[in-house]
Amino acid sequence: MPFDSSPDLLVDDSLPARRTSALLAIVAGAALIGNCLLNSPSRFSEQQLHDASPLHWVVWLLALGGQFPTARGVEIRNLIFYSAAAILAILAGARLALSGVRPRMSEDDLWDFRRRASSPYFWWFLLLIVSALSSWYAHAPAVCKGQTIARLLQAAWWFPLAALLVSKHVRMVAITLVAALATTAAIGIWYQLARVMPNLPAARLQYPMGNELWLAACLLPGVFVALGLVAARPRTVWLGAAVLALLVMAAALALTRSRSAAAGLVAGFVAAGLCLAPPKWRKPAILTICLLGIAGALYFQKQFSGGLRSHSFRSRIGYEWPYALHLFSLKPIAGHGDGAYSLLAGQFARMDQLDDPGIMRSDENVWSGHAHNEFLQLLCDLGILGTLAFAAAIGTTLYHAFRTVTASSLPGESPGNRWLVIGLIGALAASTVEACGTPAIREPGATPIVLTVWACLWALVRRSRPAVPTDERDKPFSEAALRLTGLVAVLGAAALGWHGIQDWRAARARFESEAALNEMQFVRSAQQADFAAAHLLDPFQKNLARMIATWARSLEFDRRLAHSAAAPGDDELDVAHEALTRLNQLKQDTPRFLRVSRIESALCLNLARAYERRGERASRDEYQEKFIAALEASRADEPFLADRVAALWRAKPTATVMDRLNWLRALIRVGEMDPQVLQLFSSLDRAPGFAQALEDLYQIAARDENRTPDDWEDRLSPETLRLAALAKALSGSPADAARLADRAVSLYEKAGPRLFGGTAAALHESVHYRFAADPTTLTEENLDRLARAHTLLGSPATRESTLAGSLGETRLHLLLAAGREKDAEAQIPRLESTSPDAPLPTQLAQAYVRLASSFAEEPGRYPNVQRWCRRAEELAPTIPDPHAVLIRAALRAGDESTAQSAARKILDLEPDRLKAAEYLTGLRQRYPGLALWADLAKSYPGLFSPVTSKPTTSQP
Repeated sequence: MPFDSSPDLLVDDSLPARRTSALLAIVAGAALIGNCLLNSPSRFSEQQLHDASPLHWVVWLLALGGQFPTARGVEIRNLIFYSAAAILAILAGARLALSGVRPRMSEDDLWDFRRRASSPYFWWFLLLIVSALSSWYAHAPAVCKGQTIARLLQAAWWFPLAALLVSKHVRMVAITLVAALATTAAIGIWYQLARVMPNLPAARLQYPMGNELWLAACLLPGVFVALGLVAARPRTVWLGAAVLALLVMAAALALTRSRSAAAGLVAGFVAAGLCLAPPKWRKPAILTICLLGIAGALYFQKQFSGGLRSHSFRSRIGYEWPYALHLFSLKPIAGHGDGAYSLLAGQFARMDQLDDPGIMRSDENVWSGHAHNEFLQLLCDLGILGTLAFAAAIGTTLYHAFRTVTASSLPGESPGNRWLVIGLIGALAASTVEACGTPAIREPGATPIVLTVWACLWALVRRSRPAVPTDERDKPFSEAALRLTGLVAVLGAAALGWHGIQDWRAARARFESEAALNEMQFVRSAQQADFAAAHLLDPFQKNLARMIATWARSLEFDRRLAHSAAAPGDDELDVAHEALTRLNQLKQDTPRFLRVSRIESALCLNLARAYERRGERASRDEYQEKFIAALEASRADEPFLADRVAALWRAKPTATVMDRLNWLRALIRVGEMDPQVLQLFSSLDRAPGFAQALEDLYQIAARDENRTPDDWEDRLSPETLRLAALAKALSGSPADAARLADRAVSLYEKAGPRLFGGTAAALHESVHYRFAADPTTLTEENLDRLARAHTLLGSPATRESTLAGSLGETRLHLLLAAGREKDAEAQIPRLESTSPDAPLPTQLAQAYVRLASSFAEEPGRYPNVQRWCRRAEELAPTIPDPHAVLIRAALRAGDESTAQSAARKILDLEPDRLKAAEYLTGLRQRYPGLALWADLAKSYPGLFSPVTSKPTTSQP
């Protein structure tokens, strides 16, 4: 076996080397095409099912006919990537084992760290070692090892391409990559124009890679690689195709409107420009660029202080990045384990959500799984060592690439390759900067694209390094050692490939487990989730499968208890105890994870019931206490879910009035009060000590009005004022309630974007109270307040804008009360509370009915109610609803004549006589002894018979 002292390990001009390189290029190219285009959706949309255009068949083909659904629809890209990475590593290992050339490298050369550190190979090895060791000693090694295996698969993709591709095949891989990304972009634009824009004109481009940031991260390097191919001036036909691909990718990239991609685009062009700049200008240029970058970051931090898209920017600099730095400070050397950020950061988001619910609201479907900055997440996961290794691997590649471009041409290569190197430099620099703002590189699809660009760049520039000086006294590695290394590489790659395939099977199993859960097949769901939890590589997805497995066991135990009133046996208790054991381990690995506390509360409650049936009182009391503790933890984890508060309200009768007020205040911080909040607050209004507790909180809030939010004595002071306003409104003082709501708005405004949801809700409540005090005045001012609330929630509006949701319903009432019926007609189509299939006059009449109903119990507003009901009758004379409201108002105001007339119209118009009779019977019980009831009984025999008598006052 001849020696080779060149920087390349196994690349020469021999036929085996060229064949190996060609095979690697073919495998990588095919994998890139599949990675960019294929997906595995859980189901097709109705639009897809009813589409007869060619796009239907394109989407159907890319989704493989929907035959392999997964939970997110993107896991098939991991299968392609991991399988191809294993094949590439097997080819490289076989080349190493069967090569007829071996390097002149000895053991002493291996320990020459200075020389080894001059190439990315060394830093890649260090990164893998740190990943393995950090995960081994992590707090959850069984979870973190999956990310280490994924990192090994990334290395299995990068190393063969970087070390064994020849320049001709680098160009082939680059062309395939551009073609795949251009096709992806073209299909995405087609889908956007045909399916998305007709319904959502302002939507950002997403299909077919994932969300807009994900797609932008994938397309970004393709722009620079295409530029490199164009500048290389290939044949005219290929030049035209490259230009077309460049334009399509650039258009798609612009449609994603990704700020991270825009920053990457600037960085890529700067890096490419530095390649072409004279060497003496580079250092001043780099310094200037750094200063401009700092100034730009400060400018954007100041500019993005409000609005919907600013929330993502604030979440990064205010929370996600500080979480990573905090975790890094706890274990700075080697981190918490690969992928540990997704396990540990969520607990901090749970604590911060009350201070910034607009972006940090956590519920059972939301979790902080990414830092949105690859380097900061690496600091958390792998500490200084891992982050340094990753950054140095990229840095050494770019350093040698810059040195190569400085020369007039690549030694012994086509002059066009110099332009391809420049394009690849721009692509790698762009992706590196883009990774500082998104987690796309950790998601299926983007990783092989970035690794391919990186590997192709190194493959082009590695031969430009100076040859290693040889020493005749050194003894090179033996042929047997080289072949054994190749064999180990083949076996290791096969093992990695098995893990990659199992990851795909686990993704399918996770989807099946959720489907079985929805079908109430809990045993099957638990089995599928167990397999998914054992084989998924991504730490977050693994924990999600573990949670589903526990959830399914909890539901199975609940079903067994429900199906039998007998005392459960030991085998049934074992199901619950096993679920509880699994849950405790999950809580240890991932504190405060998603719906874990809710599942624990359900388990403990059922265990308490089970032990009560068995007559084991001590165990029953123990699990009853655990149930309440878990319920409290669930409410703390999800403070904005009304059902959690209601469940705790019932389960803990010993809770004080102050406890319950705190639960309600946290519940409404996120925004509007729902009916359940009003119900709970009304019940609390009658509790002993309520007035004093609310007064104590009010005094604190009054003091906080003169302080900045950071100095507030009570973080929930704005909500205190909102509840105080509600109390005033319920006591019949809407004007006082409006003033308190205005004070709450002022407090919210001090907090700025963090509490935009609460500000909008307080503005809306202020309008409600003002409207309740006098529905016919201050219309313009109230419209302005509603428009401002709508703007704070992310959609700019003026007083003339039609609004959606509850704000739109209030706006409709304002317009109707002010007599602006034409404007009200324009508002109606934006509302969900109307009947969209009904004629517009009927919808308008229903709106008048809702308006009148809100004032029907106020005698002072009886003339208004009469007028609105009469107008509703004019618009829709065949519906009984206006008369149902009018009779309530007339009875409340003592107008018996109008009430009798309204009652007769209800009986004449309501097709369901029994329903009408039940409604009138309820009113009769509320207002007994009136002559009109006797008159109605004479005119309509049997109207008030016992059969139809039900105490209800719901409208017919």
